[in-house]
Amino acid sequence: MRSDTRTRSFVKQVARIAAVIVTFTVIAMATSLSASATTATTFSAPLQPGYSADPDIVYYGGYYYELYNQGIDNAITIRKATSLDLLANAGNTTIYTADSNTGNDIGWGGFFFHYNSRWYLYDNEFSSSPNRAFVLQSSGDDPGGPYSFKAQLAGPGSGNLSYVNNAFVNGSQLYSIQTAPSPSGHGLYIATMSDPWTVSSSFTLISDPTNSWENGIDEGGSIRIRNSKIYDIFSAGSFTSASYCVGMLTASTSANLLNASSWTKSSGCVFSSNSSVSAYGPGSMTWFTSPDGTQDWVAYHAKISSAYSSTGFDRQISAEQVTWDGSGNPVFGSPAGFCVAVNLPSGDPGYTVGSGPIQCVPGGLVNISVGSDGTVVGVAWDNRVWKYTGTGSLPWSEITGKSLTRVAVRSANDIWGLASDTSIWRYTGSWNQIAGGGVDVAAGADGSVWATASGGTYKWTGGTSTTDWTVNWTLVPGSAPGGTALLVQASGKSSSDLWGVASNGNVWHYDGSSWTQISGSLTWVSEGSDGTTYGVDSSNNTWRYTGSGWTQGSGPWTQISVETSTNIWGLDSHDNIWRTD
Repeated sequence: MRSDTRTRSFVKQVARIAAVIVTFTVIAMATSLSASATTATTFSAPLQPGYSADPDIVYYGGYYYELYNQGIDNAITIRKATSLDLLANAGNTTIYTADSNTGNDIGWGGFFFHYNSRWYLYDNEFSSSPNRAFVLQSSGDDPGGPYSFKAQLAGPGSGNLSYVNNAFVNGSQLYSIQTAPSPSGHGLYIATMSDPWTVSSSFTLISDPTNSWENGIDEGGSIRIRNSKIYDIFSAGSFTSASYCVGMLTASTSANLLNASSWTKSSGCVFSSNSSVSAYGPGSMTWFTSPDGTQDWVAYHAKISSAYSSTGFDRQISAEQVTWDGSGNPVFGSPAGFCVAVNLPSGDPGYTVGSGPIQCVPGGLVNISVGSDGTVVGVAWDNRVWKYTGTGSLPWSEITGKSLTRVAVRSANDIWGLASDTSIWRYTGSWNQIAGGGVDVAAGADGSVWATASGGTYKWTGGTSTTDWTVNWTLVPGSAPGGTALLVQASGKSSSDLWGVASNGNVWHYDGSSWTQISGSLTWVSEGSDGTTYGVDSSNNTWRYTGSGWTQGSGPWTQISVETSTNIWGLDSHDNIWRTD
C-alpha cells in the first residue's frame, strides 16, 4: 500500500510513453461532447496529476471526498469536488498532522468509515515498532472533517501490530478488517468492534496468502454488501510489481463472520494488469457509490510501467464502474487505461466546458510549448516532435525531420527547437539550422526569439546564418558571465518582457533594458501572450504570479506552458499531458 522507502525521487517509466504516443486509440479530448454541449459527461484517469496511490473515495452531501497516498509521511490530506472530473483541480486540504499520538508519522491516505453521524478515518503509523493502526474522528457529519485523534486500534499482530485496516457494519454488528503477519506472509484478519475505535473480540485469520497469485501478501479490504452477500476486495502481492492485483473474499450476511470457513476466496485475481493500455499492477481498490446511488464504482491505482519500482512512485489513481452478472456477482473488467474517456458516474453533474478545470490529454511528452496562436508542440521521451491536432484517435501528428530536446512555438509554421548537441533549429515547413547553441529557447507573441546559453541570454536578430552565430544573436545587456541573469530556462511575451529561471532557482524578469529578481524559487516559468505568468517549483507545485507575489495553483506539474489565462498546458512527473478546459 505504501512505499517501503522514504526517498522522494524515482526514474520515469518511459516505456509506457512509447506505447501511448504510438498506439493510443482514444478520443482526442477527455470528454465526449457534441459541439453544442456545455456540460462534460466523461472523465479520464488519472484523477490527479503526478504520483498518487491507495485511494478511498466517498460521495456525500453533494461532494466527492478523496483520501490518497501522495508520498507524505507527516500529514493526511483530502480532495473535495462536486464532480469526479474536478478532483484533478481540487487542492489538497490537510485534515490531520502527525503528532505523538501517531508516532509523528502517518502511513498513507487512509480509509473513510461513516457511523452514527460521524466519520472515522483509519490509518497507520510506521515509525514505531510494531507498526500500529489509529482512528481519527470527525467533529461532525462531514467527511472533510475537521478530525481529531480518537484511539490506537488493537491489532492481530504481536504488540497490536496492524496495518491497512478498515471497518464495516453487517446487520447491527460492527467489524474490523486488518492486515498483519500470517503463516504464509501477510494476511487478512477480522474481529468484532463495540464502537469504531474499540475491538471487542479476538481476531480470526480469514485470508492467508497460500496461492501463487497472492505472492505472500493479502492486504487491505473494502466491503460492499449486496443481496445478502458480503464482497471484500483486497490487494494481493507487492505494489512494486506488475503482478500486484485484486482478489476477493465472499461471505453470506447470515454467516458467522468470525469463522474462517464462512469466507470464500476467489480462485485468482478478479482485477489485474491490462498491458494493451499500459496499466499494470492494479490494487488498493475501494468501493464507492455513484451520486444517485444506482451504480457501484471502485477506485484503485495502477502502475504506468511493467517494470519493478521499489518506491511505488510509478502509480496513478483511476476509477471504474462495477457491473453485476446474472448470478449477482460483481464484474470488474480490467483497467481502462490512462487518459481514456469514461462516462461519469450516474448523477455526477460534470462541469461546464470552458470553465477552466485541467483535463488529461492523450499522449506522453517531456517538453511542451504553446504558441500565441494556440499551436501546441511537444517532444516525446525519444526526442520525436509532435504537434497537437485535437482530432482523430491520435490527437497528435509527428513533425518529422529532426530530433529535439526542447521546443518553442511562435506560430503553427514557425517552431524553434534545441537538439541534444545544443544546436538551434527552426521549422517553417522543414527544419533548418540557425547557427548558435543554447540550453533553452523561447518565443514571444510579438515574434521575438530568445536563447539562453552559458554565455548569457541572447535575442534573435532575424539572421538565418547556418555558420556564424554572431549574425543571428545579440547578447542581452546584464546577462553576460558575472552578470545577474544566467538562465537555464526562459519564457516571455515580447522583446521587452522576458522571464527566466537560473540554475539556482532564482527567478528573473527583463523589461527590455534591465533585469529584476523576482521573489521565489522555481524550476520552470512561462508567460502567455496576455501576460499571465505561471511557475513550477522543485516540489512540482504550480504558482501564478499576481504582480506582487505568487499564489498557488493546481498541480503537481513539472512543466507548464501558457498561451493565455484560459489556455494552459502542463506535464506531470509521469509525462502525462494536461490542459485547461
